[in-house]
Amino acid sequence: MPGHHIATTRLSLTPVTNADIDRLHALLVTAPVRRYLMDDVIVRRELIAERVASSVGLFADMGVGLWTVARTSDREFIGLCGFHRQPPSKTELIYALEHRYWHFGYATEAAVAAMTYAFDVAGQDEVIARCDPPNTDSQQVMRRIGLKYREQINDDGIILDVFGLTREEFEASRTT
Repeated sequence: MPGHHIATTRLSLTPVTNADIDRLHALLVTAPVRRYLMDDVIVRRELIAERVASSVGLFADMGVGLWTVARTSDREFIGLCGFHRQPPSKTELIYALEHRYWHFGYATEAAVAAMTYAFDVAGQDEVIARCDPPNTDSQQVMRRIGLKYREQINDDGIILDVFGLTREEFEASRTT
C-alpha cells in the first residue's frame, strides 16, 4: 500500500500484508502480549489473517489500518501499531510490541506517529483506545500521547477503560 508508510526517528511503520501473518501471530500469542491484548487467549492464525485482510480494506476505505513496526537502525520487527474499527463506528488505536522492547519509548513513538497520521493524513475525527484497568503500562502510553480517559465499559464481560481524543483536542494539544 504505497503512501501509507510512516517513518519516525527510530521506527518504520509499514502497512501489514499477508507476508506478516506468521510474525504477527507469533507476537500476539506470547504470554506478556496476549495477557491484556488478547484477553490471555491463544488466538488462531486464521484470526490474524482475518485482521490483516480487514486492515487492507480499512486502508482502502479510511486511510488507516495496522502497521508493522520495525527499528530503523536494523530493520528488526518489534511489533504492530495502528487502527481497527470498533462498532458502532469508532477508530480504535491498538499497539503491541515484543516484550523485550517494552519500556524504551517505542510504543509511544509508534502511537504518536499513527495518531498524527490518522488526524493529519486520513482525516479521522476521533480516535479511541481501550485497555484492561490493570494494564497500567498501556494506560501510561495512552496518556503520554494525549488520549483522555472517557469511561469504563463492560464489553461482553470484560471490563475496559476507554480513552479518546478528538481532532479538536489533538489540534489544541499542538499549540500548548
